[in-house]
Amino acid sequence: MKKILVSLSIATCSLGACAATVKSDDQAVDLAANAVQKYQLTTLALECLYFDTENEKTKYLIRVREKHNEKCGGDPETSPTIFFIRVNKKDGKLSTTARNTDDEFESLPFKQPLKR
Repeated sequence: MKKILVSLSIATCSLGACAATVKSDDQAVDLAANAVQKYQLTTLALECLYFDTENEKTKYLIRVREKHNEKCGGDPETSPTIFFIRVNKKDGKLSTTARNTDDEFESLPFKQPLKR
């Protein structure tokens, strides 16, 4: 897996309905980071997350992990996985395991509202 630190850039297409192809790890991470913020997939700030990418045949698989340091807190020797995001290369559609305890992927935007 390739580790990418996320930049706070704006994605060039709307989340979950991107008609353009996703051609790089960086594009996939930008879409994932924007989804994390838009859908409030975690309460952690983006600067407290790592996005590891795996370039698969038809999609990018992104592991979202906690970044532990002085600013973000936590044990700096650990970086637990929080959830995964998949980005379809052909159309940029997103799915995530963020709110499923059984690690099943659910498409974004969610069909049912988040329960807080």
